[in-house]
Amino acid sequence: MQGLANTYLYPSEPIDKVWCIHMAHGKNYIDFCMKVCTRVFYHGVFTGNTSGGEDQSIYNMTLIFYQQIYLIPPPSMIWPPAAVRFDVNNFRHTNINLIRVSGLWTRMQQGLI
Repeated sequence: MQGLANTYLYPSEPIDKVWCIHMAHGKNYIDFCMKVCTRVFYHGVFTGNTSGGEDQSIYNMTLIFYQQIYLIPPPSMIWPPAAVRFDVNNFRHTNINLIRVSGLWTRMQQGLI
């Protein structure tokens, strides 16, 4: 979606986690971005600050943009409403061992698992 947008979009928490794992594969990530979008996308880490109205506004615009592109509402399990996404009681920070994930991904690509 970001490759089609003329502005910054705000990912949902599940999308952000997948994006971080994808970025951990440095060269593969860069090659993918250049091939699909002709530019590389990076982002800052979400710190859990749920009081930022600007973030919520950008997230709401992202949900609208999703519906414009795919012609269906975003699935709420992956793209919850901003009130849910930014509710401090729903924030789930997960530490992901990117080295372990990278190793699993590499072994999968090689057909070892």
